[in-house]
Amino acid sequence: MATNLIRRGHQVTAFDINLQVLERFAAAGGMAAGTLRDSARGKGLYVCMVASAAQLDQVMFQGETPLVDCLERGATFLVTSTVAASDVARLEERFRVVGRGDILLVDCPVSGGAKRAADGTLSIMAAGSKKALQSAMEVLSEMADPSKLFFPGEIGQGSNLKMVHQVLADVQIVANSEAFAFASYLGLDLYEVRNAVLDPSSGAGSWMFENRSLRTIEHKPIPPESSLNLVVKDTAIITETALYHRFPVPLCSAAEQAGLLGRLHGFGPDDDGTLARMYCPHFEPPGMSSVKLIQDTTEKAYALHMILSILIGIHTVAVAEALSFAHCLGLDLQMVIELVNMSAGTSSAFSEHSVGMVQKLQAGDLDVGDANPLEPLRTALALALSRARSINCPLLVANAALDVITEVERSGRSNGRGLWITDLVLYYR
Repeated sequence: MATNLIRRGHQVTAFDINLQVLERFAAAGGMAAGTLRDSARGKGLYVCMVASAAQLDQVMFQGETPLVDCLERGATFLVTSTVAASDVARLEERFRVVGRGDILLVDCPVSGGAKRAADGTLSIMAAGSKKALQSAMEVLSEMADPSKLFFPGEIGQGSNLKMVHQVLADVQIVANSEAFAFASYLGLDLYEVRNAVLDPSSGAGSWMFENRSLRTIEHKPIPPESSLNLVVKDTAIITETALYHRFPVPLCSAAEQAGLLGRLHGFGPDDDGTLARMYCPHFEPPGMSSVKLIQDTTEKAYALHMILSILIGIHTVAVAEALSFAHCLGLDLQMVIELVNMSAGTSSAFSEHSVGMVQKLQAGDLDVGDANPLEPLRTALALALSRARSINCPLLVANAALDVITEVERSGRSNGRGLWITDLVLYYR
């Protein structure tokens, strides 16, 4: 982000504990600061990117020269890290408590990775007071793709918008590993599985599957493009926030548990696309696996159908979970749809069902529906999970998805007219 701003004509001073990063920054024309205090001296705007809320607190308020004491009067402070909305709200309150209510805080988590940060085409969800956003607008506009700069409201809503997107993204990451592990148990060629899922007519595709699947198949945990530790961190933010709001997030909770189990296996620093090893101990790259591949054409077709059913079931329930949580948090649901459709959390299921689910959430009318009955989804997912159980293949997120569908059916909320896929949001109401 800092190098991009240099290219756009800004004089940028930066500090990082990684000296190599600072050296590269200086070589690009930036001013490398020796301390946090030096990086803030005389600056009217400060961008902070750290890994966690604990680090944000450490930078701002701890040590001999905490950053809060170094910022100029009336400075604008941008928190671009992925943290909980409560963490940013607490930061704003602490500014007031320590006599720095003059600082203009912008809650603006970013998404897009290192390449888009360098290109100035990030997705940014910027929230705060009108004055703070006006002060930060030039820099925000130069860090973000113009079509991916969102303004969801007051402090905390930027983090909430990013968090809701991560419900989809993180569930899909774990779903990919579950699908590939199940496929390995069944004896399917994993490249054939990938091709089947990515076929637009499958209904099982997602951005995360397309992005992660080759790394999963080829078993490339190191170096990670995105580590399992980040999945654990993000899902913890989601589940803690959901707990505070007394809101159920069963799929995300299952994804978090899968990530924690992966860390217990020592996979935390590894690429998140290689979690399949936890589900399937014999999961190995093609050419190295001892699993006998299916040869019978009919058997192979049905096995592929079960893999697609697992992914479609998870993705569809995840859409209901994310949108319902967004509704609970008071987010603009049309903004959520717009963000997801152009981001890493998108999927075929989201494209097909998000509008109908939003209509049901907004209308509060049980009879708002679509042409997609729920029963075929439940049946296909249940049959696939029965097969997985019979071969001792654990599928945490897929089973959570089936539980949601079963509860919607069991509760009898259909008013006698049959259940639609959009009725999945009723579980969360």
